[in-house]
Amino acid sequence: MLNCIRLQLIMKRDIGDIVDRWSIAKLKSERIKSEESKKEFAAFDIELKECFDRLSNINIKQFSEMMLKINDFIWQLEAGLKSGKEKLVNPCYIFDPENDATLAKIGTATILIRNFNSLRVDLKNMINSLAGEGFQDKKQNHLSQENGKLN
Repeated sequence: MLNCIRLQLIMKRDIGDIVDRWSIAKLKSERIKSEESKKEFAAFDIELKECFDRLSNINIKQFSEMMLKINDFIWQLEAGLKSGKEKLVNPCYIFDPENDATLAKIGTATILIRNFNSLRVDLKNMINSLAGEGFQDKKQNHLSQENGKLN
């Protein structure tokens, strides 16, 4: 399984995507702790370390630490939304005034997730640009671009 994952990395991933996927795999291996998530992280970790030598003119370690912080924050926000701790007072009628405070929290978290996902894309694009490989990811008709406005 590890060799299959590693082969997929080598054949299909640019450095920006490797850094992003490495950080997500690291979070999953630390939090989910399944054998599959540990193997996935090990494969991305090997590939990332190989990029350190191949792209020695770029501080890949610093970029990977930045991406890890971004993805960790997104993970925490999403966990808060999924946790169910903030229940709507009247879930059958979303516009019930008693739901306003909870809906405001959900809306704030959702906007933060959108904005941090935009940072992820920008960081991946910066890494790919500095490395001279991969492509520039540009979301079209997506709320994560242009300050939340559709193109």
